[in-house]
Amino acid sequence: LDTIVRNMSCRAWPATVLVTGCSSGIGLAAAVEFARQGADVIATMRNSSRTEPLRDALRAADCEADVRELDVADDDAVRSVLAAAIGDHGGIDVVVSNAGIGFDGTTEELTIDDFRAAFETNALGAVRLLHAVLPGWRQRGSGRFIAVSSMAGAIGQPFNDAYCMSKFALEGVLESV
Repeated sequence: LDTIVRNMSCRAWPATVLVTGCSSGIGLAAAVEFARQGADVIATMRNSSRTEPLRDALRAADCEADVRELDVADDDAVRSVLAAAIGDHGGIDVVVSNAGIGFDGTTEELTIDDFRAAFETNALGAVRLLHAVLPGWRQRGSGRFIAVSSMAGAIGQPFNDAYCMSKFALEGVLESV
């Protein structure tokens, strides 16, 4: 993560960075690091009641972020939140698509709804974000999309069937874009 942020040279250009899945883990760390490096950060998460760890980390790093609720599995939410963020920040230069969910279990143990939920968030969530930002990026000739994937998108793993399916799909769409 540190290498990605350093290589992007946020200080060399005024970057607005939208990060999904910021309630913990990689998303939280990415939002804080981009903000620490001087980017204008829009940190999103599915459940706004889970903002405290992010807010604590931002305070500890002496930086700020615009924290918004966003469920990437919801078409209308992605359209409206990204349109508002683009309007409020004058555009988005970088998207870090990190939001993800997983289910432990084999195919026969999981429901079709489990598979659908993993696919909606992990694969189609990234596609929804791309739909929201690509037209503007193509028009101005720049933009960067960073998707957090997994080895589960390259190598199937027992008891991780729905997650692997969704990450394989994510890898496929990203290679095609």
